[in-house]
Order: sequence, then structure tokens, then C-alpha cells
Amino acid sequence: MMRGKLVTMSLCLSVLAFGAASHAGEKQPIEGKAPPKAAPKREATSASAKGPYDLGTLDPIDVPTSRAIDVLAKSCLMSELSREGPTREETAKCNAAVGSVAAQVLSHAHLPILVAAACGDAGLRLAGACAAGAPMAVAWQGKPGELSAENTLSFIENSKVFGEFTTVIGANAAQMIIVAARGEGGVELYALPVDAPGLKRVDGRLADGTVASVVIADGVELSKTTLLASGNGGALVDAALDQTRVILSAELIGTARQAFEMTLDYLRTRKQFGRAIGSFQALQHRAVDLYVQIELAEAALALALDQFEAGLDAHGRAAAASAVKARASDVAFLVAREAIQLHGAIAYTMEHDIGLYVARAMTTAALLGNGAAHAKRYAALTARTLAA
Repeated sequence: MMRGKLVTMSLCLSVLAFGAASHAGEKQPIEGKAPPKAAPKREATSASAKGPYDLGTLDPIDVPTSRAIDVLAKSCLMSELSREGPTREETAKCNAAVGSVAAQVLSHAHLPILVAAACGDAGLRLAGACAAGAPMAVAWQGKPGELSAENTLSFIENSKVFGEFTTVIGANAAQMIIVAARGEGGVELYALPVDAPGLKRVDGRLADGTVASVVIADGVELSKTTLLASGNGGALVDAALDQTRVILSAELIGTARQAFEMTLDYLRTRKQFGRAIGSFQALQHRAVDLYVQIELAEAALALALDQFEAGLDAHGRAAAASAVKARASDVAFLVAREAIQLHGAIAYTMEHDIGLYVARAMTTAALLGNGAAHAKRYAALTARTLAA
């Protein structure tokens, strides 16, 4: 087991772009408690500042996410999804590619890396190019709320792909788009240049400013040179989606913990009736409830990572991913709501940084399936296991 054995990574693919700037002034601790240690600050990158917010400085939330990347990098080429299984050299390339995503400022760049890295030599070359600064995006979701690429609504006819893909993260900055479409033998994956004739894109923004695009394929020509996977493309994307859900869960827990720490800091600082509001027992009880939920979510994440390390099959990994994504999404959303309540009116202003974490929690909780969807999926997967 690798519990407690974390790799050091600069995690631009997590909540790093949504840190909070520290506020001036002395921090008054609650009686008997030391003030929180200030988080290290770094300058925001120009790419991170593309959203509607002034993101200011960055707070690294690295412990849960770094272990998630460490574990999943080692399993991104899964033997059962490859005819002969990954060679040692391929696995090393895959690990290097996933680790290099830490240098990317493109949000959620790990999904196309994981998808490409499972697609043989051509995919590994794409994964390496993405890690080196040539970003990709994955278009697979035909309708909002869909959880599996096996259910793609796009199709291939006469060597052309037709269909519409929703919520494609990173397409606005991508050089290549991996599309999943149903062919005669199953779901196929193709890597298409963004300027391919017939490929269109309509950009929009999510709650936190992340650009999410609708990608439309209207008779885009396909060829053997752009083919990444044939027949098992849906399984490859689904495996990468489950890995990404675990990474997003780690990010959600980090978001929740940082928002919680900011809220505790405010409770220690804000005074009413001549004393810090954190000294009021009713608010302390609410804070303890949030702490318990965050700790439970961290335990669920550790369990999911242990299960991935144990070498579960695709069915087991899907259940583990849904279990942790369901809990992490609900906990992050709960902490976000309570953070607004405990901050009071200041939390509704654009000037206060808690809103950055709230917006990020709202966005990430819904990506690749919200808590309710994954609770339902987990129930269905475990019921199938019990019935077998």
C-alpha cells in the first residue's frame, strides 16, 4: 500500500488556480486554539486568469490529489484493455506523461492523457505531445448526465463521423480532439485536428469560468492515420473517466478542506457582541459537522485508491470511482453552502475569495456525474456484483 507515500507534484490540474488571497490584519484565534498556518502563495499564471474572476494568488491543495495522480499514473495502461498488456517501456512513458500534466495550466488535461496513453503507440505519442504542451480534449458525451462513452450518440457512416458532443473541457485550447463514435464493430476513437473540415465548436463557461465547449462533427473525414482504437474505444474512455473521477474527487476534497479552513479563520477573526463568533457553541457544532464529513470523504478517497492499487477489474474500479465521487461531490457542495452561511453577507461579494471555492465546488461536483448520479450508479454496480 502506498498510504502516506506521496509524490511531490506541482498540481496545476487541481484547485491550484482557484486559491484565495490572504487578507491583511491580525488573526485572533479562538480561545485555546492556535491560528492556522498560512498557506504558501504563488503568482497566478496568465492561462489561469482567463476566467471571469481575478484569481489572485494560488493555494496548493496537494496531499489528496498528489496521491491520486501517483496511484492512477501507475494504472493508466490497464492490461485487460490491451491485447498483450503494457510493456515496461510503455508504462514508463505513460507514467511520465501523466506526471507531466502537473506542468499544464489547461484544466482537466489528465483525461485526454489517460485516454491517449491506453491506445497503443500512436496514443502514447499523442500523450507525450500533450504533456509537452500540445493539449488535447476528449469528446465523448452526447447528452448532459451521460456517464459512459459506450452510450455515445455519435456515429460513423461512409468513413465520416457525425454527432454532437457536450461539455468538452479544453477544446478551446486544444490542437487535437479525441472523438468517440460508434462504428460497425463498436465504439471507435479518432484523433482529429481542431481545424478538420466539418468540425465545429461553440464555447461556453461553467460556474467557475472553466471553458466547456459543444463540439459538432458534421461529416468529418476519417482515416487509418487518425484511428486510435477500434471496437474497444468505449471501454478505454470509460476506464480513463473512472480514473479522472477519482482525481476530481481528490480535488473536491481539497476544495472543501481549503474552504473549511478559510471559514474557521473567519470564525476566529469576525467579532460580534464583543467576542469572536467562533466562540459561539452553535457555530462550533456546525464546524465540527463539516470537519467530520471532510474526514469521511478523505477516508473514502483512501479506500478508492487502495482498491485501484489492488488491481480490481473494470467493474470494481467503476464502483470504487462512483463511491468516492458521490461522497466527495456531496461533501464539497455541503461545505460550500455552509461556508457562505458561516461567512454571512461578505461571502456574497466578488471581493471575498470564498466565492472562488464555492464556484469550483459547484463545477467539479457536477463534472463526469454529480453525487446523485454516482450514488445511483454505485448501487446498480454493487447490486450486479451481489447478484452474480
